[in-house]
Amino acid sequence: MFPEARASSDLLKFLVQLLSRKLNDSSSALFLPNLIKGQRNPTYDPYHVDRWSIPGIIDGMSGTFTDLAITGISNAGVKGEPTVDDDNVISGSGVFLQALKEPKSIHVEGNASLIQDDDGQRLNGTFTADIYEATVQVKVQLSANGDKIQASVQQIALQKPDNLTGVMKVAVKVDPNYDEFLNDRINQPSKLELIYQKLQGELSSTTTLKSFSDLITKAINNVA
Repeated sequence: MFPEARASSDLLKFLVQLLSRKLNDSSSALFLPNLIKGQRNPTYDPYHVDRWSIPGIIDGMSGTFTDLAITGISNAGVKGEPTVDDDNVISGSGVFLQALKEPKSIHVEGNASLIQDDDGQRLNGTFTADIYEATVQVKVQLSANGDKIQASVQQIALQKPDNLTGVMKVAVKVDPNYDEFLNDRINQPSKLELIYQKLQGELSSTTTLKSFSDLITKAINNVA
């Protein structure tokens, strides 16, 4: 079926390379943004989060962010050539926000409540976060399941950039008298990292790993 494979000693490596090309091909039925958009229970674009609680989001204040909607996760592609080791573990990189012209950011929006640590006073309003560039490291274990290939995603890990302030912007709107002051402090590198870690937590959750395992299992068997 595959002339290239017959010339290779490793059919699996060939299938992985073929799959990576199809995941990046907008004319393919396996185009990755479309596969992600098609995921259900949960959906990933938009992806909904009930609550993020972030102590110390601003010095002297904790933050509770609720009813969050995350968009842009589907704008993802495979970066470079994935590798397959002797234990049939695929290691590869993905990159957000390069497969499609739009959207241009991973966008998070929801409600915000900032709480003073000393007296419990609250400032309530809205919250947005935009990430304009993100790379992710993925590891997938492949195994036989009858006459099918089973994929189990072991890791989806965001790679923190050297300069978060260059690729990420956060805004809270809780009080016109204080918003500029608060946003200046929430956009410091150490505070942006707290929000970045929350997004990482969603990508590495058991539910997400299972959902993407199912996605890759279906995709690689469609190629095979």
